[in-house]
Amino acid sequence: MVTAGRSLHVFSKKNQKLWEAKLTYPISPRFDSGDAHSPAPCLESGSTLYFFDQGMLSAFDLKSGQARWRLPSAWISSVRFDHEGKLIVTSTTASPDAVKFSQQINLAKKVDPLTLRIDPADGKVLWQVQGLGERCFVSGKFLYATRAQLWSAELIGAMGDESAMKIHHRVRRLDPATGKEMWEHYRTKGPTKVDFQRNCFLLQYRDELQVLRFLSF
Repeated sequence: MVTAGRSLHVFSKKNQKLWEAKLTYPISPRFDSGDAHSPAPCLESGSTLYFFDQGMLSAFDLKSGQARWRLPSAWISSVRFDHEGKLIVTSTTASPDAVKFSQQINLAKKVDPLTLRIDPADGKVLWQVQGLGERCFVSGKFLYATRAQLWSAELIGAMGDESAMKIHHRVRRLDPATGKEMWEHYRTKGPTKVDFQRNCFLLQYRDELQVLRFLSF
């Protein structure tokens, strides 16, 4: 699979071109960085290829390239399946117009992270929650969202001293059926790595490692 501008080209394992489709927007520049650890802007399942550019999530028929459905959503960062085969999408509250006019900064327009659960068959949004997490993790039947925030007043007070800056970091468990927050783990310290294994999660800091487990019924 190759992208060029607003075109998506799909090839077979024998390097034969299968089809070409038009994208609504180019893909995010971060996917062109060459970072092997950066997730690809696509997800394949059965006969469908799910692909997102800067302002649209599309479901393509894997054989013909025909778009089965499209869902406008600006600045999607990840798409994955939950334990029931539904799509969990990490995006933002920005409108697609924000992608068109990305060079124009509107400080009055607040953009929050947005988490959506989508039916992969028709692109129907089953639920969406705002402001809970910039990253989502699925492990078995469990769904988690994490978010790190810096308050502007505290940044000014720190006067550039990184050691005095507070990173408000939250791990939230979400109900996959509704998106509602079930509980929150909060620290004024930002981890360098997070990982989840069902009802257990790891938080790695520069000087500390925490492994937490909770009871699940």
